[in-house]
Formats: sequence, structure tokens, C-alpha cells
Amino acid sequence: MGVQFVRILSPARLSFSIEGEIKSFSDRQKIKEFMTTKPVQ
Repeated sequence: MGVQFVRILSPARLSFSIEGEIKSFSDRQKIKEFMTTKPVQ
């Protein structure tokens, strides 16, 4: 399993790096959708 981390870029924007795939979100609802639909590995 790869390294996973969350970095806060600003109060309203988060960047996720999961096994080399980087996702950035500025909307809390989109973050929730991503985290609940991403399969656990």
C-alpha cells in the first residue's frame, strides 16, 4: 500500500495523494463523495 497524506492548501481547499494519484478539491461535498466512493485497498 502506498503512502497516503492530506495537505491543507488553504482553509477551503484540500489535496489528497493516494498511491501516486493526486486529487484536489475546493468543495467539501466533493471531498465527501470522493472519500466515500474510493475503494479501500
